[in-house]
Amino acid sequence: MPKPFMYGLALEGLGDDAVLQHVGVEPTGDAFNSIVLDRRTHRSGNLIVNAGALVLTTLQNAL
Repeated sequence: MPKPFMYGLALEGLGDDAVLQHVGVEPTGDAFNSIVLDRRTHRSGNLIVNAGALVLTTLQNAL
C-alpha cells in the first residue's frame, strides 16, 4: 500500500498524537529508500523514508 495512504489510515485509526509519538513529519532530504535515524530519538523524521513506512505498517497491524 502506498506510504501516504498508510499514514492516513494510521492517523484515522490511532489519532495524531499516537502516530506522531512514533513517526515525524519533517522532510529529511534523504532518498526515499534511505534508513537514517535521528541520533537523539532513534527514529526516522520523515514518514516517507523506509524507517517511517515500517513503523506505519507496524502501527496498522496493531489496529
